[in-house]
Formats: sequence, C-alpha cells, structure tokens
Amino acid sequence: MKKVFIYPANNTENTYIDIQQKAIQSAGLEVTYNLRDFFSTDFFLLNWFETLGGKYEWLDYIKKTIKLIMLVLFRKKILYVIHNKQVHAKYKDIFSQKLSGKLMRKLISCSSKIIILCEETRTVISALCQDDKKYFNKIYKIPHPNYIDTYPVNNELIENVKKGISFLFFGQICKYKNIELLIDVFNDLAENTDVSLTIAGNCKDEAYSETLRSSMKNDNIKCDFRFIPDEDVGACINRHSILVLPYSLESSLNSGTIFLAFSYKRTVISPLIGTLKEFGDADFFYAYDYTNYQEHKRNLKEAVNQAIKDWQINQTVFFEKGLEAYYRVKEENSFEKITELYKGLFREIGGKNSD
Repeated sequence: MKKVFIYPANNTENTYIDIQQKAIQSAGLEVTYNLRDFFSTDFFLLNWFETLGGKYEWLDYIKKTIKLIMLVLFRKKILYVIHNKQVHAKYKDIFSQKLSGKLMRKLISCSSKIIILCEETRTVISALCQDDKKYFNKIYKIPHPNYIDTYPVNNELIENVKKGISFLFFGQICKYKNIELLIDVFNDLAENTDVSLTIAGNCKDEAYSETLRSSMKNDNIKCDFRFIPDEDVGACINRHSILVLPYSLESSLNSGTIFLAFSYKRTVISPLIGTLKEFGDADFFYAYDYTNYQEHKRNLKEAVNQAIKDWQINQTVFFEKGLEAYYRVKEENSFEKITELYKGLFREIGGKNSD
C-alpha cells in the first residue's frame, strides 16, 4: 500500500488535517506521521510548510530548505497545498516575509502537484512564478471540505431571535486577524442594544488578550479567550446569529471558519476572499472589498449595518441565508467528493493502488 506523510504531523487542533487524512485513507492509501517510514513513504503532502517559526526564522527557513532538498534527492513526490496568498504578514518583518515567499517558490518548483482549494490561487501562483506557465500543469484542485457531522451534534439554538442579533468571531485570536478593527466597529454600535458581539477562540498571547479587553468600550462586546473544545463548537456557533470575520485581503485566500459557519447553517460577513469567490454571485453571505485600513473599517461597518437592516426587515433572513449556504456546501464540498478527488490525484501521480 502506498504511503503518504502529512505535514504538519499529528496536528490535533486543525480539523482540516483530520479530514484530509481520512479522505486519503478512504482513497486507499496509508497515512504515516513517522519519519522512520521515510524510505517506504511515497508522497509527502505539505500544508503551511512556508510558515516560519521559532526564535530565528531564517534558521527555520534553512532547515525546511534542507528537508526539501532531501525529498528531491530521494525522489519523493511532493504535494504542496497552498492555503494563503502569503504568510499572514501583519507584525512580521519584511525579511521574514521574503523568506516565506522564497520558500513558497521553492515548494512550487519542487512539487509534483500543487493542490489548490479555490480558483483565485492560480493568480497567486502566477504572481509568485512571474507567469511561468509550466507550473500551471501541476495544479490540481481539491476544494475545502465542509464540516457537516465533523463535530459532536449539538442542537442548541438561539433562545429568541427577537432579542437581537448576536455576532460571533470564531477562531484562534492572533494579531493579524484584525480583531482590534472589529472591536472598533462594534464600539461605535454602543447605542444599539439589539446588537452584541462575542469573540471566541484561543489567545496564546496574554498581553495581547489584555490589550483587546481594554479596547472594548461597549458592554455588548464579550470575549471567550480559550481553546473551544470540539464538544462545544456546535453550541458556540448555534448560540449566535451570524459570524463576522474581518480577514486580511493581503494574505487570506481560504477560510475553514467560513465552511464551519455554512456547515452549521450560519451566514458570514467577510472580505471577498477566494473561499467566497467560489460561490459566484450567490447572495447567502455579506462580502466587501477594501484597499487600506480606513476603507476596511468603513466597509466592514457598512456590511454590519446592512446585516442589521436586513434583520430588522426580516428576522429569519440569517436562517434563510445560512440554510442556502448549508445545502451548497453539503453538495459541493462533501467528504465523498473530496475523497474521489484524492483518488484522482493519486492515480495521476502513480498511486495505482488507490482505486
């Protein structure tokens, strides 16, 4: 049986990796996380490999470059999944950004296949590779899976939608996610007692969490800065009317949280990133564009106010949009379809026993 090593190995906090592993196993391959299997492993599937960490990011860049060289020397087939336009750049120095961009180009060059989750990724590859068309033959699209039936079932619903609109930001709390901007927008809605915001997710930086707390000037803004365990994910989302996700258009390309919202029949407010562009002219979400910080704040605020107005006219509007989103991702992003696409991928690159 052909073997696949998935990076990052043994990632317990990312459900996408778990679904990816199960789909590959369902496609007929063995997944290993043990480097002792290096010589018997046929494929190395790399997610977020361009992200550099540690005290000295240049050292991590050297280590990862050496690992790529080893994979090439031993003729291992590299499958590179592109998740973002670039590493999330806010609060990263220019040198670190350039190293990550350089590593992305190496990954594109060394890979047997480049897995994309959305069509906009083609423009990212084009920009990175200066329109070198030879890399486009490596592209293989496997859309982001939905999260239907992934988390424990929880049928807790909003107690009474007439009490108002409860917005939710859900996900790890990091400096690049524009949480300060989100709080700023909702601080301005202090006079609207029908509107509340919850910011839920793990914040590993205690100083940053205190900064966020101190910036909240509106009593209707609440925070839940902890890792949300799987058994609480459904309840957390079901307690809220709509998710608001002020992503960075500079770096963001795909969003698992958007698929999570749709899987729980919730709609979202978000910049028009690659994930949302996949749905064409669908109107079951609120999307906006921007070119700078001030425009981001203004357009996010307009989107929030539009959602509020829609709810005031029709208090089932979010349910209707969420239901439409749910059926869309249930059909187009099912585990079964993802598995079939992995089967096709491994057939193309020599995983003959994947049928």
